[in-house]
Amino acid sequence: MKPPKVTSQTVADGILVVAFEGSYPPGSRGRPVAKWMVEHAATLAHDQAARAIVIDLRAFAYEWGDEMEWIYDVGRSCDPSIPQATVVSDSNRRALSTLEWGLGTKHDITEIRYVFDSLEEAVAFVSAV
Repeated sequence: MKPPKVTSQTVADGILVVAFEGSYPPGSRGRPVAKWMVEHAATLAHDQAARAIVIDLRAFAYEWGDEMEWIYDVGRSCDPSIPQATVVSDSNRRALSTLEWGLGTKHDITEIRYVFDSLEEAVAFVSAV
């Protein structure tokens, strides 16, 4: 397993932004990557005593594999009270939408209240929670 590149930074008021760059192996081959991403982001949040977390997937390609939905639970895995948001891009939007609603869906993943197209929107969301 080759883990994705990860960068992190703390922005206003203890909000941790964890950005992943790379790609998710298709199907069940992606399971170790998903597990690593969640564990790594949760460790960063814990070690930095983050008040909130934003997962930035704008530079992360994803086509399919059920475990990718684990990324929405990073905050809960280290502290259930930590607000979390996720930022997506065209490199993963369609696949995340089908993961949520099934193949052929007309829904967009950003219809979920904690998933956004921009980092600014995600930071604003977790700031308000």
